[in-house]
Amino acid sequence: MPPVVPTLAAHPAVDVIYQANEQLKGFFQGQEDIRALEAYWEPDLVEQLSNFAGVRLMRLMRLAPNQRSALRVQMSYVKPPALLDEVASKNEVVVSAREYWEYTTEVNRVRLCETRDYQYWLRKTDDRFRIYAYTGRLISSRCQ
Repeated sequence: MPPVVPTLAAHPAVDVIYQANEQLKGFFQGQEDIRALEAYWEPDLVEQLSNFAGVRLMRLMRLAPNQRSALRVQMSYVKPPALLDEVASKNEVVVSAREYWEYTTEVNRVRLCETRDYQYWLRKTDDRFRIYAYTGRLISSRCQ
């Protein structure tokens, strides 16, 4: 299935998902600083993402934490981010997407893939949306 190309989003929260995922790819590869994640993610989630990137992902890829730069991350949208629900009185929205993530490294030739249905909950504060919760239901761990 060809990747979905992002288009101009109909809602600013949808744009946040595109931007947050681009940033995550860089963070997982050691190219983005953890503090940069705070632009799109609430502090509790920044900690979760840091633990995933530094511990779980490195363990799955059989890499040492100092080998993050050897990790290659590809991501595409099977179903692009779309607004599911909006509670204007609370400045909150829900965005859904089906995402394909692929992690590879030449260090030991490990390749892991997953397709997940994600739901993101975002809250608007200080005129910008940030993700405060998300879920990801595994659809497939087959590589494309």
